[in-house]
Amino acid sequence: MHYKYSSILTIVYMTFMYGFGMPVLFPIAMLSFLVLYGLERGMLFYGYVMPPMYDERLSNDVLSKLQFAPFLYVCFGYWMVSNQQLLSNDHLTAVNLSTDTYITNHGLGSVVSSTGWEGIKWPLFVLFFILNIVWYAGEHVVKCFAKCFPNLTIGDVEIDEDIDNYWATLDEEDRKWSLKEEENARTALKTKILTDSQYEALQNSVMTTRMTLQGVHSYDILANPLYLDDFQYVTAAEDDRDEMIIDDDDDEGNDAMQSDLVRICLNMAYMREEDARDFKFNKSSMTSALGAIKNAIQ
Repeated sequence: MHYKYSSILTIVYMTFMYGFGMPVLFPIAMLSFLVLYGLERGMLFYGYVMPPMYDERLSNDVLSKLQFAPFLYVCFGYWMVSNQQLLSNDHLTAVNLSTDTYITNHGLGSVVSSTGWEGIKWPLFVLFFILNIVWYAGEHVVKCFAKCFPNLTIGDVEIDEDIDNYWATLDEEDRKWSLKEEENARTALKTKILTDSQYEALQNSVMTTRMTLQGVHSYDILANPLYLDDFQYVTAAEDDRDEMIIDDDDDEGNDAMQSDLVRICLNMAYMREEDARDFKFNKSSMTSALGAIKNAIQ
């Protein structure tokens, strides 16, 4: 990514530095950015295997450096528009010998002369000072402006939805899911999802009459419908859970184990390494694993 940022900075600075005298640089720069955008978008979808782990610091640093480009634009723009020899051949000075010093008649004195404030020169000159103030003292100007007009200050937005505690904000469906999954984990799988105090708080809580939680209510991966479908997991909150599961044997009393196996596999990190390595994805291995998980948690 740093190579791409380097090319972006180069294109922007070259365009702003010479763009006033060569406006064709701006459409060329736009075309370059469109090509870069299309290429990177295509590579992101079809080429790159894993995106690099960058944080926001690199992007913020590039944005900070890009702020200096308009300063160069007005600075070089003023110098170009104030150079009469650059605009017309009528102001050229003849040179008799190649070794003679070339007289440009364009120096710093033009800034204080009347010709230095004609036409478009003075807006560029004024904008040059404004950008300098913004660049070097922008933060102080913003603070002074905020003191003079406090109502226009954009501060941190405090989100206060005035909602009840977590257990009370569970709606009927989410509450049933949490209760049934915890009950199934404690009875059938000999393990726990919630601590005893959390489980007691869930059982004793009453659903609020105000706003309830929306979307996925738990960090449990099986509470997310997307993962639920991917793992083909049938939650214990389903009243006809056993009827919804079809396994590979004639024993109708162990159908739920087909889905319980999913939760066991997702919690293999809590097993001892030797037990996890010896685990087989079948019902007999799962039965022996239940005891291993119970001992590891205890």
